[in-house]
Amino acid sequence: MFEAHEKSVFDPISIVSAKFMADSRPEKLNLCIGYFESEITKNTGFTVLEKNKKNKSKVGFNILGEESFRDAIKSLLKTQASQEYNLSVVQTIGASGGLWLIFTLLQRFTHSNRVWFSTPTWSNHLEIAKNTNLEISRYRYQLDNHGKLEMDKLIQDISTIKCGDILVLQGCCHNPLGVDLSITQWKKLAQYVKRLGAHLVIDFAYFGLSNGIEKDKSIFLPLFSELDNFFVVNSFSKNLGLYGERIGALSLFSRSNEYRENFEFLAKKIIRSTYSMPPQRIAKEIAEIISSNDLSQLWYKEIYTLRETLLKRKNSLLNVLKNHGLIHIVANPKSHGMFLNLNLTEQEVTTLAKEFGIYILPNGRLSLASLQLENINQLVEAIRIIKK
Repeated sequence: MFEAHEKSVFDPISIVSAKFMADSRPEKLNLCIGYFESEITKNTGFTVLEKNKKNKSKVGFNILGEESFRDAIKSLLKTQASQEYNLSVVQTIGASGGLWLIFTLLQRFTHSNRVWFSTPTWSNHLEIAKNTNLEISRYRYQLDNHGKLEMDKLIQDISTIKCGDILVLQGCCHNPLGVDLSITQWKKLAQYVKRLGAHLVIDFAYFGLSNGIEKDKSIFLPLFSELDNFFVVNSFSKNLGLYGERIGALSLFSRSNEYRENFEFLAKKIIRSTYSMPPQRIAKEIAEIISSNDLSQLWYKEIYTLRETLLKRKNSLLNVLKNHGLIHIVANPKSHGMFLNLNLTEQEVTTLAKEFGIYILPNGRLSLASLQLENINQLVEAIRIIKK
């Protein structure tokens, strides 16, 4: 039965990581995973969870998720301009689970049959959509020679969206390009979404890593002035170092209380008939961090440290590449977030792994999150040799 299905490469990260694990060289580098390691301790860099020692043993029956967690996400996402909106939060199995849930809801109950992603995008976006039987379309998300987004091409592509289609936009630190929409561009896109009758879903996996929590959520402001409903998916894999805990949220901003009630009712039906309910203990810990003034301030400070470390790594790498006459291989030097894109062929990427034990994705995406400052010269020297 299983062998009858076509085999395909669905996740390049898992394939490259498996090759890395099989490599016995002690100097090997895994630069494909967007998982932050600090410079000194080589851990996530977050201590805020260790500061929270409250008893969390009480368990409830909450299909939509831990109540304190849902309330905390509401406070995290709210702005002064959002007061006229009904905000509903559902705890999900990471941001990926949030995308799966909203795709399933829209496909099953609003008869949406198509979802739009950027080209390029995070590869697993496409697989999640396939698992919900949605057809996939793409819009160009390209940079010009100055590293700026070519907005006209994006607008040209989404102008063909049909009523009921789903449009996925990354909120900040676009994966893999790291170049994001301006507030003016968000407003223009919101106007198109409203006119075309599309469902807007914002993937906020890197929430806080561009300019901090408060500034990053300013992208909601132009949406409030244009849209009656939109969805936000976020997780704590990146901004709290909880990569393996798979905890996130799907949130709905809606002007209609009836729409909100229907959303929650249908979400309960899907959740109860699949994974029953999400985990609660870690959700309570996160809720306490967000709701505590002292802990939230520490969390914001540690997010700032993470952002500054990523920036320092990027600038150090750019300087060393420039000194070797190799700066031209960087496609997105003005990026924010965890990734740089290198103009390397698949053969050159293969050679980096085979000859030097340096593993990046076949498309040239390199993770600054796992690149230590002490390894930059090792990386650049290997690139210099393969580029001779």
